[in-house]
Amino acid sequence: MAVNEERASTLATVGLLGIVFNAAALVVTPLLRPDIDPLRSGLSHYALGPWGSLQTAAFIALGIGALALAAAIWLVSGPSVCLRIGAVMLGLASFSLAGLAIFPMGARGPMTPVGDLHLTAGTAAVSWQVLSVVAVLFGLRTWRQEQWLLRLGVVLLAISLLGAAAVQIAIWRPDLGIPEGLAMRVVLAPLLGWWACIAVAIRRRPAG
Repeated sequence: MAVNEERASTLATVGLLGIVFNAAALVVTPLLRPDIDPLRSGLSHYALGPWGSLQTAAFIALGIGALALAAAIWLVSGPSVCLRIGAVMLGLASFSLAGLAIFPMGARGPMTPVGDLHLTAGTAAVSWQVLSVVAVLFGLRTWRQEQWLLRLGVVLLAISLLGAAAVQIAIWRPDLGIPEGLAMRVVLAPLLGWWACIAVAIRRRPAG
C-alpha cells in the first residue's frame, strides 16, 4: 500500500506539472500573439503561426499530465469503482488532448479532414473530462478527510458545464455574438483547477 501511495504521489506530481504548464500557456499565449482576440478565438488558433509550438506543447503537456494523474487516481482508488471509472475516463481524455496536437486545426478556408479530427479531439477531451469529474466526485465520498473537494468539484463542474453550453450556443447561433474564446476558457479553467486540486490531494495523502 505504501508503495502504491508513493507511486501515486510521483504520478500526481507529473500530472500537476502538466496542468501548470498548460495554465501558464493559457496566460502567456495571448500576450505573445496580440493579433488574436482571446475573447473570440479558441486556444487552437494559437497553435498556428508564430509561437504555435508553445500551444502545441501545452496540449501535449496536458495530455501527459492527464494520463499520469489518471494512473495516480487508479493507484489510490482502493475498492472504489467510481474512482477507477474516473481514472479510465481521464486516461481517455489524455489521448484526446494529445490528438489536439497531432491533428492541428485546419488553416483558414474550407474545413479539412484534419480540421474535423481536431474538433472531434477537442470535443472528446472535454466530454471525457466532464464524465471523469462526475465519477471522481462520487468516488471521493470515501475520502472523508477531503470532503472539501466534493463541494469545490460541484461548483467547478457547474461553471465548466455553463461554459460548454455557451460554446455550443455560440456555434449554433453565431448571430448572438457570444464570445466563443471566452466561453472555451470558462470550460477549461475550472477543469484545470479541479485536476490540480486532485493532484495536490493525492500528493498529501499519508502513505500506508
